[in-house]
Amino acid sequence: VFGGLCFIEQRRRIERQGEKMQVLYHLTKMMGESVLQEANVEMSGSHVFDHLFTSESSSIKRLIINQRTSVYRVERVGEDWRIVHEKSDSLREPEKIYHMEEKGFLQSIVHSKEGTVLNNFSNLGKSYTTWRITYQYLIAEPVLVDEEVAYILVMFRTAGQSFQPRDVRLLKLLVNAFEITLKNVQLRNQIQAQAIKDGLMGVFNHRYMKLKLEE
Repeated sequence: VFGGLCFIEQRRRIERQGEKMQVLYHLTKMMGESVLQEANVEMSGSHVFDHLFTSESSSIKRLIINQRTSVYRVERVGEDWRIVHEKSDSLREPEKIYHMEEKGFLQSIVHSKEGTVLNNFSNLGKSYTTWRITYQYLIAEPVLVDEEVAYILVMFRTAGQSFQPRDVRLLKLLVNAFEITLKNVQLRNQIQAQAIKDGLMGVFNHRYMKLKLEE
């Protein structure tokens, strides 16, 4: 009897894993297709995340159970190197800028280029008060473009089971799909820029100017 129960439980785990792989494939496919949309419009990572969080929020939660998924963008504005909240699938947090010269949870991920699982929020600084009050567990993973951290993907849980190693593996696979998509966006924009400009003079070509005049 015990052996039979173990077999049933193992089969259920395999089925659940298969379902999650299907969801991951679907999300990867959707991200790839988003790059091909609106060929005449310059895209950015924001377009990818907006599209994904608008239409595929439930799929992300099916892949890894969470109460909130957020993306933070790493940017340089003049001399200011900082992290800003890019997008969340549910509740937005108060607008906050995390300056890289300060010490903090997100800053440490940018410096180390390593993800982490956090089950105790007591050591988080004042900048993360909203997290401490609202959530109990989180998992975070950096999204790299050209070997540098461009975004940080963070998932939160309010209660229940903490994030497990299997969740870490799934998040890494999802982030890998993000990285490939963002690189494709970068290449797409480069090709688009080359198509509308004269290679020698660096000015807009005749075809592009004609299209703009007709508009």
